[in-house]
Amino acid sequence: MGLSRIVVDVVGNHGCQREKKAGEQLGKCGQASCTDCMARDYVAALKNAGGNTVEKATITHWPAEKNPPTDDLLAGTRTVGFDRKRAEGAPAETFDFSEALRRLRAGNWTGPRKLARQGWNGKGMYVVRQEGYPDGVPINANTARATGVPEGTVIKFLPYLMMKTADGAFVPWLISQTDALADDWTELE
Repeated sequence: MGLSRIVVDVVGNHGCQREKKAGEQLGKCGQASCTDCMARDYVAALKNAGGNTVEKATITHWPAEKNPPTDDLLAGTRTVGFDRKRAEGAPAETFDFSEALRRLRAGNWTGPRKLARQGWNGKGMYVVRQEGYPDGVPINANTARATGVPEGTVIKFLPYLMMKTADGAFVPWLISQTDALADDWTELE
């Protein structure tokens, strides 16, 4: 028998037991779709199955952050606590656009990611990565009028960045020099 490593990147639908501090025991939250609880159950099943020795099992919340919250699944404890500001919804860190772009590109593999600048005046504005339609999609009447291509024609669309504006609309987005050089980018929940 050899060593196996199982790595799973998951974006869950809620924050399980964010109030727990480092060293505190973790229990079950009771939500059937909780990825944290599913991971704890999986590790317990591995430990209880014959012939398995689990040497390390952790959950790292927000792995791109410095000193991210971490749970030890073998001990059932939180080893690094949640930043209280983050748990209440305020951004825990800022970074430059190269990091924002890295997160946007990785986001569609782990779930949608919303990035914004603290310096933007509009409330609720953020940028996401639209995957496009690599296999093509039939174009609608608006796109047909804009492109001169007949409605219903299957066209491939490449990935692009899209912004949610202050009034709730979405628009394809192109970065400005100010945004490109800013160090106040942050990731929203």
